[in-house]
Amino acid sequence: MKIWKLSADLDKYDDLCPKTPFTADELQAFDGRSLKALWKPLNVEPMEQKKKHKWGDYPGFTIPVLSERALQILQPLIENSSEELELVFDEKKYTAINVTAVLDVVDYEKSIYKTFSDGRKIMFFRKYAFRVCEELKQHHIFKILDESKNKPFVSDAFKQAVEENGLTGFEFELVWDSEEQSVQEQAAPATTGEKNHADAAGIPNEQSSPEAEGLAYVGDLDDEVMAEINREIAYARKLFWIPRSSEGKDLAARVYKAVDKVIRTGRYPRQYEDVADVAVGLGCLYGHALVTGYGWKWKGVGSTAEDAVFCVVSPDENWVNPCMVYLQKILDGENENTTLLLYNMIEKTMEQKPARKLTFLT
Repeated sequence: MKIWKLSADLDKYDDLCPKTPFTADELQAFDGRSLKALWKPLNVEPMEQKKKHKWGDYPGFTIPVLSERALQILQPLIENSSEELELVFDEKKYTAINVTAVLDVVDYEKSIYKTFSDGRKIMFFRKYAFRVCEELKQHHIFKILDESKNKPFVSDAFKQAVEENGLTGFEFELVWDSEEQSVQEQAAPATTGEKNHADAAGIPNEQSSPEAEGLAYVGDLDDEVMAEINREIAYARKLFWIPRSSEGKDLAARVYKAVDKVIRTGRYPRQYEDVADVAVGLGCLYGHALVTGYGWKWKGVGSTAEDAVFCVVSPDENWVNPCMVYLQKILDGENENTTLLLYNMIEKTMEQKPARKLTFLT
């Protein structure tokens, strides 16, 4: 049995957005609850205005969207797990799919995930594992309780239907294979008492502040972590309506405006459960601005590899910005919103040599 995470191929095909942006309450509603009774036909348009668009059967959007042909093919598989919501679009007929199946099927003992500093709430999964149960077998598209506002998962049957019928615009990431897991367990059974999930290095707690003296470790992040950071960047772009072309200073300016709006209004895209989630999304975007604008790199930084936190680091490893922690403190009101000011200062700051390596800029 295989489970795949579903996304849209944004490199080859165009994506959609509502003509009138969703409110925070409307975004929050895409969490598995039924919306059919209150839904009104939604006018949508291309995310990027240009002369010619290339439309697939699965364009990018806040929630899954299917072409008329894709809906006809996939409807028998997803009708017990979702509902159809009408879209109004001049160029092609599309239907939004609201996934209502939010399942309790994660095998937490075999999954690997990072938590926030409270040790309870999941920041993201590094490895998914699922329980082979009737609930899982009955749904070909679904979400999980810990990610009810995120991209849905789909079954092998869903993926095969897409591929066998030549549907376009779909991207599938294999996140779990029950047979592969079984082989791994037989080859290397888990140590008694081992907790794959006891890893809260993403956001530090008070005992492991990234700005403490004596930082001695800086290391590359593994491919799984970088893939998750890139997913967070893409997701935050979509929720804050930031185009993919925005990088460097322009992206930093857009992050500044987004932070300012959250602080002023107390509102944010409700796909995020709380301000900590917002800090992760905007922090990843801000880190990406430093990466694309100044050539910084994502690294793990800390006293040791075990307590390292996610940061962006200057090429000479003199300067560090713990972007997610930095945004968390701003959104919590501990610090002023200096995101754009700091970005503009970094060019001259990089010309200076600090008293010690891995000096934090916040």
